[in-house]
Amino acid sequence: MTTNYDDLYKKAVEAAGRPRPTILQWHAVDGSRPWLLKLHGDIDRTEGIVLTRRDFVLFDAKSRPAGSLLQVLLLTRHVLIVGASLSDGNVIRLAMEVDEFLRPSIGRSEQGAFVDVSGVEARKGL
Repeated sequence: MTTNYDDLYKKAVEAAGRPRPTILQWHAVDGSRPWLLKLHGDIDRTEGIVLTRRDFVLFDAKSRPAGSLLQVLLLTRHVLIVGASLSDGNVIRLAMEVDEFLRPSIGRSEQGAFVDVSGVEARKGL
């Protein structure tokens, strides 16, 4: 899952010799290929990009199934989120809702791990 709408992830996957992932929501998932949920749109489909404050506020109304898919994944699997800001209100809200849903059954908050590579020093190691 990513909130980036650029094609850097697709290029990195191809450069590694792996098959290009199916991009949700514009293509149907094929069980034989990996897929990538681009929560805030894709550069190849500019009409779906979440960029303005209005886009962020209307995210649920326009993209509820994508948010629901992320929540199902957070409930049932380990999820790697690449290219999402820890200040992204939509991603944080979706994760917090899952945490709140699970809290009665596990008795504590369990947010998982976050790695922030936004700083210059962190990026040098990449």
